[in-house]
Amino acid sequence: MSFSLTLKEIANLTDSKLSGDKNKTITEIASLEKASYDSIAFFNNPRYTKNSFDQALENSKAGAIFLSEEAFTLLEKDSNFLIT
Repeated sequence: MSFSLTLKEIANLTDSKLSGDKNKTITEIASLEKASYDSIAFFNNPRYTKNSFDQALENSKAGAIFLSEEAFTLLEKDSNFLIT
């Protein structure tokens, strides 16, 4: 399936709060580990500790990441996030 949506469009479709570049274009869905700059990934793993959480996000190349409000409060806000 091929698609091209801005983060603003994805936020509206998913009823998520956007933090970051509303004009960033996303063209694929991928895992956090395999994501590229044009991918959106999901981060929802309660097994992560704060340190492993930081490392997983730092190592990801995802253009944007869906995550919970709770997880969002732990982050530096210099990336694109969709908060659910």
